[in-house]
Parts: sequence; structure tokens; C-alpha cells
Amino acid sequence: NVLINDIVNVDVSNMRFVNNIHLYYSIACPNFKCNFIFDHPLDHYSFMLLLESARQMSIGITHKYNNFPISSIKNTVDYIDFKVHRFTELDLPLIIGCVDHVVKSKPTIQMRDLYFYFIQKDKLCAECKSSISVMSKELYDRYRMNNRRDILASNDVDFVTNIDMVNRVY
Repeated sequence: NVLINDIVNVDVSNMRFVNNIHLYYSIACPNFKCNFIFDHPLDHYSFMLLLESARQMSIGITHKYNNFPISSIKNTVDYIDFKVHRFTELDLPLIIGCVDHVVKSKPTIQMRDLYFYFIQKDKLCAECKSSISVMSKELYDRYRMNNRRDILASNDVDFVTNIDMVNRVY
């Protein structure tokens, strides 16, 4: 259920003030038949649709432009702040701009601040500020194990997935 078009990199290499910052844009392509996002009649983009478009764009940038392999890394959201300025119209093109700032880059983890701007007809409709971590699967597993141990207050760290929950018999 892809909600964005191809992600385009805006060349800012000739701008001297830019350091570890990249600019991208995409055009939203909503699936109006999605029962999760459109669970009732709407005359505007829902908050969930905008948020999911930003999430998909951040993942796409990670793989397409930062060359992280799909199978061996994990993306996690550390922080998100979303501001809606006006309704986003369903029948008008929606451009999503993204400023991607690499804050920290090490072999096993990269931390990035992402700023998304949702624009229709030269009007800012919404903006989203977020911080994400892209890490190796091994580092992610270590973080998850420590988190689960802390919550359960035990060394029982068997992970439960959404598939496990669907198949669980009560």
C-alpha cells in the first residue's frame, strides 16, 4: 500500500551552507480504497495518511539514497512532532518535501532529523519534525532485548510478533 510516488533528490551540492543536509520531494499517491485510513467518508487527507506518507518517505530515502540494505537494518522513530495548518484536499496534488539532516553516522547506527512539509497550491498544509535511528539488525535486537527485559523485569526475552498475536488462541 504505497502512498508516495518516486522520491527525488534535490541537488544542493553547490550550496556552501549545507552540511550533512539533503533535500527530497515526492508526490502523494493515496489509496482511496484503503479501509484502514478511509474507514469513513472523508473530504480531506486524514492525519494517518499524512503520517504514513512521511514514514514511507523516510524509509525510501534510507534505502534509495543512503544505500542501507533492506534486509539487514531497522528504522526506529525516536521523536515526532506533527502540526496541521490547514485541511489537505483530496483532489489536489500534494507535494511532500523533506529536509534530511544526518546528525550522527557510525558503522552500526545513523541518527537523522527529518523535516517534512506537505504543500498544496504553494500553501503549507502540514509539517512534521522527526528524529529516526537507522541501525544494524544486531544492534536493534540488543536494544529490543534490553527493553523487553526492563518491562518484564525478567530474562524471558522471547519476542512476540503481530503474526504471533493473530495466530494466538485465547
